Amino acid sequence: MSGQVTLREGGRIYAAGRTFTLTGGTISFTDLTRIQPDMNIQAETRVSNIGNVTLSLQGTPTSGLPPR
Repeated sequence: MSGQVTLREGGRIYAAGRTFTLTGGTISFTDLTRIQPDMNIQAETRVSNIGNVTLSLQGTPTSGLPPR
């Protein structure tokens, strides 16, 4: 599979009991032998007494995992 998805600003991600608002992002598919999305996603939320918190997701779903 090949191609790219551009995430629309203002979308929502629900994580860690909070709602994050998308500020930008892409999901790319470049591996023609399997479905292996490469993500670059940024989102923000406001936390009282702390301020804005940014969530950044980068890489593939398996990046950072030990090899099998």
